[in-house]
Amino acid sequence: LIMHIVNAFAASSRAGWLGFFGCMTTFLLFIQIKRKALLLACLFTLTIVLFAGLAVFSNTPILSRLMGEHGQDSISERGEDAKLGINTFRSDPILGVGMGNVEIVRHRFLSVAPNYIEKPWIPYFTNGYIQILAECGLIGLCSYLMIVISFIMMMIKVMRHSPNPGQRTMALGLLSSFIGHLIMLVAYNLHDSEIIWLITGLGMALFKISENGNKTIPNHRVPSSWVGTIPYPQRHSK
Repeated sequence: LIMHIVNAFAASSRAGWLGFFGCMTTFLLFIQIKRKALLLACLFTLTIVLFAGLAVFSNTPILSRLMGEHGQDSISERGEDAKLGINTFRSDPILGVGMGNVEIVRHRFLSVAPNYIEKPWIPYFTNGYIQILAECGLIGLCSYLMIVISFIMMMIKVMRHSPNPGQRTMALGLLSSFIGHLIMLVAYNLHDSEIIWLITGLGMALFKISENGNKTIPNHRVPSSWVGTIPYPQRHSK
């Protein structure tokens, strides 16, 4: 959540705004509280206040990026980058051109993107999904989507079936952040998003702990507070 807020407000990232919106929407869809409407109204008001405050009283280029003013219009650049990526993918659609070969192969298709601005310090495509298609083809993208779908199903299962409120809270937080990062991959690359693999690993570990806890600790009594209540299997002395 902190990273989404930094991207949206401090870095003025448009993809960050979309990711932040996706993160909060997922959170509000799954959270189970009595005054959800009040929480939604408070978050909406806080977002508007932060946006307006940073736009008016700081040097953060929020409005200029939103309006696409000169020097802030990266959308057209990303469009040219996407054209180049799609043509690189078409050259080998099943298996892709291979990990690390995009920087070499994409130069063959510069004619289809005449306005493409090459940046040597970015040796990959800015769209994460296009990068997967170009490097690993359809097989690679399908494999990645299997991980995504499995992770989402794991977190929903923990939220629905875990008797532990700490596990349910953590699953909700990880799923919300995960959805936000999936949206941000439209304008970011997996090479820049190590945190998405960290979230995936934490979520899968949480799912395993939840499954083991439900099997090995029957009738587990959960404390009223969710802090520190993840039930690890315990050894019972004879």
